[in-house]
Amino acid sequence: MGWFDRVVGCRAACPARTDVPRYVGLIAKGRFDEAYLVNCWANVFPGVLGRICVHFCESNCRRADIDEPVSICALKRAAADYRTRRPRDYPLPASSQQREERVAVVGSGPAGLAAAHDLRLRGYRVTIFEALPVAGGMLNVGIPPYRLPRDVVQTEVVQPLQDLGVEIHVDTALGRDVTFADLRQDGFDAVILATGCTRSRDLQIEGMHLDGVLKGVDFLLNASLGRGVRLGRRVIAVGGGNVAVDVARSALRMPGVPTPEGEEIITAMDVARSALRLGAPEVHVVCLEDRSQMPAYESEIRQAEEEGVVFHTSLGPKRILGEGGRVRALETVAVSSVFDADGRFSPSFVPNTESVLEGDTVILAIGQSPDLSFLSQGPEVEIADTGMIRVEADTGATAVPGIFAVGDVVDGPRNVIEVIASGRRVALGVHRCLSGEEDSPGLGPAATELIGSTRTDDYDRLRRQPTRLQPAERRRFELTEVDRGHSAEAAMREARRCLQCQQNIFIDADECVLCGGCVDACPHDCIQMISLSHIHTDERIAELAKAESWPEKAALVMDETRCIRCGVCVQRCPVGAITMESITFPEVDRDGRQGTQAGPHQPS
Repeated sequence: MGWFDRVVGCRAACPARTDVPRYVGLIAKGRFDEAYLVNCWANVFPGVLGRICVHFCESNCRRADIDEPVSICALKRAAADYRTRRPRDYPLPASSQQREERVAVVGSGPAGLAAAHDLRLRGYRVTIFEALPVAGGMLNVGIPPYRLPRDVVQTEVVQPLQDLGVEIHVDTALGRDVTFADLRQDGFDAVILATGCTRSRDLQIEGMHLDGVLKGVDFLLNASLGRGVRLGRRVIAVGGGNVAVDVARSALRMPGVPTPEGEEIITAMDVARSALRLGAPEVHVVCLEDRSQMPAYESEIRQAEEEGVVFHTSLGPKRILGEGGRVRALETVAVSSVFDADGRFSPSFVPNTESVLEGDTVILAIGQSPDLSFLSQGPEVEIADTGMIRVEADTGATAVPGIFAVGDVVDGPRNVIEVIASGRRVALGVHRCLSGEEDSPGLGPAATELIGSTRTDDYDRLRRQPTRLQPAERRRFELTEVDRGHSAEAAMREARRCLQCQQNIFIDADECVLCGGCVDACPHDCIQMISLSHIHTDERIAELAKAESWPEKAALVMDETRCIRCGVCVQRCPVGAITMESITFPEVDRDGRQGTQAGPHQPS
């Protein structure tokens, strides 16, 4: 990790290396269109990621040292929500050329879409083949619309790619409707396999054959496509991840769900509730982990609880009980530990702690795996011990020339931002393979002027701005989006909380008189004056310490990881030796190497 990444941790933590300080600073000044474009060139789908990203960036935001991290993810969404231009403007880079080579992308999830996007911008003719009846992969059928509205996927993901010239064929599965031989015959020079992990993992327990046992991915797909599923009055979701929580919250909202045969509605209140309710009246989640260990997002768990979902933690499924061939209950056993001493997944159970949770439907959401059946009659693509496709890490190339793989089918289920980053990396690998070029020009726009300071006098007192959540009592009766994001004004306030870590303090050694004024003024003790004899990490400093021509024999040492860029030292310096300047690296190669564009800006 280089110096810039150590200082600007939010950007370093982003798998797509999004220039977070730059777009947050633009939002602080109300320049939403420019903030949106900065995001587009790094992570492709800002409006999508602004709703569902795991936001590693916020975990590395230094504003948390003062109070709470900046709402970076919500600001990404704000850039998309309040832009005034079209959802996407796709001019090909001036250096790009239209190429004759054709690339087939199998699967239209985020990995395939990101790869298609970059390859099209490089001038390749790209065609996507999607097995489902809608494009977007799990963005469209795996993530419920109350988290990611379908119109956002269409207007920000699907339509812009089509406008760019990418062909998308839905209801076209590799191995069923088209074969590898067909792709070769049609003249495709490269094939990218981006089929994801579409199979739910099974449990090896008694009762799996019963009517009413469903798989999480299949259930979410049916819910997204509007296919009714008989759930009954009580649903049990098994699993502790985001898919399990999505299953539970979707079960509350599942449209057109009848009650079990023979069950009577016995009260007027039941009649009224059944008339309003879209899904199961009662939903439970059973998971191995305790609350602190659950891999699902805390915000999603909290919202599910607000909506009435009941969580049963530290319980493992032992068997599914049935009656008349249909699910009657889930028998569980207490969990003593989920991981072994080496941190590996290895659940242990407490003997004689069985209990029974009654239910009409059990939905398993305990993990996913890829469906590689399409490889049975194709080339001999190598499969790793993990059951995933084996590829070269840097390029995504398989052992078969011209065939690449990317995303969950290679790495297993990952979060969307990591998948997008891998899609862009593989697009570069395909480009290098087809063009013979070792490197590739960046796809982003030319560097624009830097934004300068967005700091206001109260920046250190501004509190994190909450997003607008629908009232809990309304959520389970609606399919509309739960989190409405920030208002434009709140987004600008939130953006002004940014410490602007891309602005750095520079000291002109020729002008500095070592008066110590900056040391006294610094509110966070970031600057110290230290005798050169105490500094042993740099040979040049050691030589200075010996030099008789420098009688002071002292140095100013600054801890940039603690600096909040308040600028007090700049104001205090009596000789103007200290400046605060912005640095940016707008171009990032898809293999992770930073470009060299940089420039200082004296803040206003």
